[in-house]
Amino acid sequence: MAQTQRRMIYTKLWTSEQFSKLPDRGKLLYIGMITLADDDGRLIANPAYLRGQIFTYDDISVLDVLNLRDIIERTGLIAVYKINDSEYIEHPNWEEYQIIRSDLYIPSRFPARNGTVTEPLQKRDTSKDKISKDKIREDILFNEFWSLYPKKTGKKKTEELWKKLDMESQSKILEDIPKRMNDEKWKGGFIKDPERYIKHEQWNDEIKESKVGAKVGYIDLNKK
Repeated sequence: MAQTQRRMIYTKLWTSEQFSKLPDRGKLLYIGMITLADDDGRLIANPAYLRGQIFTYDDISVLDVLNLRDIIERTGLIAVYKINDSEYIEHPNWEEYQIIRSDLYIPSRFPARNGTVTEPLQKRDTSKDKISKDKIREDILFNEFWSLYPKKTGKKKTEELWKKLDMESQSKILEDIPKRMNDEKWKGGFIKDPERYIKHEQWNDEIKESKVGAKVGYIDLNKK
């Protein structure tokens, strides 16, 4: 069984100004990124992957992890880059803070920021145009919306409408859907097609909570 290198969390991290500015979950995410990095200080940057690895039992969305990852990047603690439609993270000054034993060293499978791969798994064409971070964010947010929305019809037209929304509206929608699950209309099965939900800006509608406690089989905790 192959041995692996230990990851060091230096005590000076706790007095780092960059680290201190992160929200609590951002600090946890950053420490998790250190533990997940390979011997060259690289790891997958996909927020869905990071959520699954670091927040396995926590109630946190992919969007939240994406936002935290971007906050960490802005501090300079990590570098996020994209090659051939895949995003990666690289820890700056990795070798300065990690003791890499040569007899245990395993070359990275992931490309460096300049496109080179220490140990290529397959041929990579680094001349392809890179997708912008905005495009990646847009795809992630729509996929999050589609997974949350209870009715799955007209995906193509819905995505076209989604792309026309500003970031604030998209964020409001992702916050609205879990709350709207208790709306009396949705509870009654009157859920608009996702295309109409966006077109009619239903996320701005008042939520009238269904009084499920009055139904047989439920206990109304509000009843005195």
